[in-house]
Amino acid sequence: MWLARLGECLMFFRLLPGWPLPVLAVALPAASALLLGCAIVLRAVWAAGARTPLPARRIYLKLPFLLFLLANLALNYFVWTRIQGAEPVSFLLGAAGWREAITGAGPSDWKAFVRLDPLGGMAACLTSFVALAAGLRSLADKADPITPNRAFFFLLTLSGVLGIFYAGGLWNLLFAVLVSQVGASGLYRPVRMQAGWRAALFGGAWYYLSRVLVLLSLFAGAFLLFSKYGTSSFTALAAAIAPGARETAAYILLVAPLFYLFVKSSSYVTDASKRCYFAVRAYAAFFAMLRVVFLLYGLVPGLERMPWLFICMGVLALLLAFFSAFRERDPIRFTESMELFLKGFIVVSLGLSLSGLSSAAAAADFGFGAFESMLTLWMLFLPISAALSLIAGLLKQPLGGAELWQVGGLAHLLPFT
Repeated sequence: MWLARLGECLMFFRLLPGWPLPVLAVALPAASALLLGCAIVLRAVWAAGARTPLPARRIYLKLPFLLFLLANLALNYFVWTRIQGAEPVSFLLGAAGWREAITGAGPSDWKAFVRLDPLGGMAACLTSFVALAAGLRSLADKADPITPNRAFFFLLTLSGVLGIFYAGGLWNLLFAVLVSQVGASGLYRPVRMQAGWRAALFGGAWYYLSRVLVLLSLFAGAFLLFSKYGTSSFTALAAAIAPGARETAAYILLVAPLFYLFVKSSSYVTDASKRCYFAVRAYAAFFAMLRVVFLLYGLVPGLERMPWLFICMGVLALLLAFFSAFRERDPIRFTESMELFLKGFIVVSLGLSLSGLSSAAAAADFGFGAFESMLTLWMLFLPISAALSLIAGLLKQPLGGAELWQVGGLAHLLPFT
């Protein structure tokens, strides 16, 4: 019996050459997280059996973790070079395995839908680079060494984020957001603020409650569209969606939680590597919002006021970021304000893009320019946010009974200062 089970597992690996590159790019961190999770469980079972503890040499964790991140970057870079300058490609998983789809609609038995386009490939490549930088920062941290649990949640979050970039349907997108949220929730820990344990407890409870509401809202929006049109494919829905109350409700249920994940990506976290992964999730949430706003709905009548709503919310974010950073001294809080400032510009550009693409004259005047500006700001957001997070994490390190930013900042560590 066990030989038959082993044969079935080996047959699974024989199917890998037929998998599309985006699927392999998502499967690599997912498989890495699965292997690491199995190792964590086996170690816990071994320790619970009153046996001799297993040796805990960190090289056995650090080296595979680093190799996984390097392989992930190489694979996503290869995916980007293959799709750069080409037309979007879709793949369907059916009873006969993966195959390239001619149109957005697939057979009735398809299980998953993957979409590969130049923007998603470039975003996945940039995300893999930032994930590698965050992983190196965590590996080099001697004060708080990386643990198997943290590495597991890093890889799980990365797998879900890459799934968002390559998702070709609403159900696939929802599952990818769920996986990334499970990973991010494992990385998040309520921090004891100066206000006391009650404020910390409330902050942690609100974080988890808000994420549950986000997932429920995404599920409700996807279900509204799927129940009416019978498909969750972005391409098929884009060709079939008509103006209506159900479509408007689905638009709000899909865009509102993604907008929240983008603007409020995490609570107060001082670890630099964790903050980088939270920035990656915000980056992916805005990409998913672009899929819904432009690819799924486009210029569907009845949503004419949405551009002005985005512009107003972007301006509000700019004002909030300005006033919150005006007298802020905490590096983490200041970094959050700067991220919010950049997010405000991105959201304003999104509203201008939607307003400019409503007619041919407006598109010629400012629509395409606003769209290009929005994409440029969005692409710059992730490296800027990662750099700020790494610097802020260094400034929060304790030094001589205080934090580094209180005793001269990074210049204090330079040899000539």
